[in-house]
Amino acid sequence: MKRWLLLVVPGVLLIGGWAAMFWAHRAVPERVPLVPSAAIGAIGPNTNVVLVVGCTVRADQTTPWGAPTNVTPFLEELAHRGTRFANTIAAAPWTRPSLTAIFTGRHALSIAMTEAGSGRSRKVLSPKVQTLGELMKATGRRTFGATANPNADERFGMGQGFDGYEDIGTGWKSGYVGKVPGRALVDRAMEFVDEAPDRAFYLQLVTIDAHLPDTTTAWQRSRFYGTVGNDEVERYRTQLRDLDETLRALDEEVTERGLADSTVFVFVGDHGEGLSLPAHHGHGHGRFLFPSAVQVPWMMWGTGVARGRVVDTLVSHVDVLPTLAELVGEPVDEDVQGLSVAAAVRGEDVQLPRSHVFVDTWFRSASRVGVYSSTHMCQIDYRPVDTARQEERLRERIGVSGTFEEGCFDWRADREARHVIEDPELMGLLRPWRVEQQRLRHRFGDDLDVDDSEISEALEALGYVE
Repeated sequence: MKRWLLLVVPGVLLIGGWAAMFWAHRAVPERVPLVPSAAIGAIGPNTNVVLVVGCTVRADQTTPWGAPTNVTPFLEELAHRGTRFANTIAAAPWTRPSLTAIFTGRHALSIAMTEAGSGRSRKVLSPKVQTLGELMKATGRRTFGATANPNADERFGMGQGFDGYEDIGTGWKSGYVGKVPGRALVDRAMEFVDEAPDRAFYLQLVTIDAHLPDTTTAWQRSRFYGTVGNDEVERYRTQLRDLDETLRALDEEVTERGLADSTVFVFVGDHGEGLSLPAHHGHGHGRFLFPSAVQVPWMMWGTGVARGRVVDTLVSHVDVLPTLAELVGEPVDEDVQGLSVAAAVRGEDVQLPRSHVFVDTWFRSASRVGVYSSTHMCQIDYRPVDTARQEERLRERIGVSGTFEEGCFDWRADREARHVIEDPELMGLLRPWRVEQQRLRHRFGDDLDVDDSEISEALEALGYVE
């Protein structure tokens, strides 16, 4: 009996110690330094390219950007396996113009993809504009796109250049939760891959796991109860975990097919979320230009990508297309507004010939533009009376609406943007930039739009139309 105890008790203590260490790690994650190393393999004509856009992904609520380990553990794993752009600023704080910038390398206003003030959001992408789908198609790759967000519906021109394009998320209706999980997009993409397994491909998926409405269960949300003392943030983190599991499933499906060594993956968020964290940042997205709404994750992993690399260079959505174009060796149109950071992806140093990036929004009655440098951000409101009225209506409806304050802030030291500072040089860039974008838009058919009751109802269900 004593011999049995001598064997069992140490074993129980050892297992208990392991368990304690495991749960302690989940509660207080260790931040392991990321050490750059050489890229694995090289991107060539037979390399597959996979782009996933995560809708409503606020960078500082993901694990690589400081959230607890159990929020997005797979993204944390990818940070070690690939390259992370630590300071990515969205082109806009809502989906349509952000997707436009990612897929075309141009700000939406410059190519007439904005609905200036009507709130209808029905502009169609001009066929004159080169898209990532068209660029990848020109390389000989098979191309497939799928979206769970109606903002990327083919009727808005987002299907240009694809052999197959599916609007899986158009079935949303007001008062009806028809939210499509990211796993459904992964399954459809893999069916496309399996149709011609020997051909290189480009996949473009727009997920909506982290966007409202909340479709998570009480059991799923229980993982985050008490973590921040904020029900809204805990709900949001649960939805981010769904997105994280979608990315893991995609990576596993590609690996199971023996394609991991011939595929480069890209994950980028389209915009963030106010979460009333802090309160003056607002509840959702679309109207505000604070880091909570526009700092998003951008990560790459797979063949040709440096492992464990963190790039601090300030980058924008418009840089995604020229970066991928350089990696696959395809030229881009001369007037693309983004810059390539392919050298950083390969593990090299990169110095971009600019010191700031712009963010622009025309959302319902809001018309605002901002500019970010490596340390400061400035913003102006073109319709302060209209937007003040709208925010007062929202305050009456949902209690918290947010507060816009024209001026400049130190977005690194004062992330909540509470203290206005002076930066006349940066502030002076805003109005000339907006004027230039409006001048450019007339080249691309400003009269192109779609009038479709089904898509309008889907957008209304998402909160994009009043």
